[in-house]
Amino acid sequence: MACRLRTFLAGSVVCVGLGALAACSGGGFFGEREPWRKEAEARCIGSGAVREGPGVVRISAINGPGMCGADFPFRVSSLGVAAMLSFGDELRPPGSVVGRRVELAGKNAIYFVTIENCEIHETGDVGISANSGGTYEGLRILRNHIHHTHGTGEGMYLGCNDDGCRVANSLIEGNYIHHTNSADVEQGDGIEIKEGSYGNTIRDNVIHDTTYPGIITYSTVGNGPPNILEGNVIWNSSDNTIQSAADVIIRNNIVLGNISLQTHQAGSPGNVQVVNNTIINSGAGIDVRNVVGSVLIANNAVYSQGEAAIRLISGNLGLVTLAGNVGHGGLSGGSSGYTEGKGIAADFVNAHYGVPSIDVFPRSGSALIGTASAANVPALDFNGSSRTGTNDVGAYRYNAAGNPGWVISAGFKTSGTVVRPNPPTNLTAQ
Repeated sequence: MACRLRTFLAGSVVCVGLGALAACSGGGFFGEREPWRKEAEARCIGSGAVREGPGVVRISAINGPGMCGADFPFRVSSLGVAAMLSFGDELRPPGSVVGRRVELAGKNAIYFVTIENCEIHETGDVGISANSGGTYEGLRILRNHIHHTHGTGEGMYLGCNDDGCRVANSLIEGNYIHHTNSADVEQGDGIEIKEGSYGNTIRDNVIHDTTYPGIITYSTVGNGPPNILEGNVIWNSSDNTIQSAADVIIRNNIVLGNISLQTHQAGSPGNVQVVNNTIINSGAGIDVRNVVGSVLIANNAVYSQGEAAIRLISGNLGLVTLAGNVGHGGLSGGSSGYTEGKGIAADFVNAHYGVPSIDVFPRSGSALIGTASAANVPALDFNGSSRTGTNDVGAYRYNAAGNPGWVISAGFKTSGTVVRPNPPTNLTAQ
């Protein structure tokens, strides 16, 4: 278990040892803490790979089950040796990283690193990367502003091709990523979750003006549970807006573009749920190709200006279930599970085929209200509002008083009425 970290950044970064609080979602979720974890941490410390100093300070042990605890945790305010950057009280987050990327590097594993409130821009390559080998687990990449990248140009590049390394059980939340589409950018995805990565939640990010997909996920190749994409808003991608190969739950997103399910590396569509998204596009809204396993497409508001709203194109289409979808443009390749709405003007407060400003909250009398497949309605909506007792199609729960949450705009998504699960309560720091 390696513990070498290498990065260049300014902002708030917290690294808590080889097992800590990040990604612990409930009491005892990971079980009891195994003795090997303490032994591995001791070997890591003894190897000299972690060097204590002004920016790397050991803190008290953290008691918790499994990987939610740490015997030798550190608080890290700056990383790297040759070019260490940090901030003082006079420079508050977001700090600014100009012309450099934030890179997490380790031969075997990196656990529980938080990158929060950083501004990363004018990079010569990707903004944040975790792809040098092994497993990266429990990362928390929160509320960072990443923009105007160059080179390969991804906002975040997490994991490796062909399961060469992977990111697991991590949270990528509340980031603002845009303009990964400079003239010299070769790829320029917003967030790329590579093959073999699993159990990650990509939530409440605002992404626009990308060369490659705003968000792309590959297959987990059986390594663990599916990745979850929820509460994101994406527009103006020159490629697919969201693209996924397999093993993914895509819910409560606002997609001003398209969702494409298709083969990528070892993965083809299967173990996929696309539920309660609002999708508005000049072309097709949802494309499905190369199906090999179960695919659920339910309760999506899909409005296409010039093509079919949903296109089931290739593979074993008998494995695709459609239910409760409403939109404009019709259904191609299927016979049920889609209903034509009343039109984009009648079904939304102020929607159009294009980029913000836009308001895709359901209008009073909308065809989206009360017409969803009840069996497939998620617990929360795009704002984090409870959907209990409602069956509304699309990313929002209808409210006669209007949208109670954030107004779509170029900037960070604010919390609105978001209610997220509480952190565990059975962890104590000594």
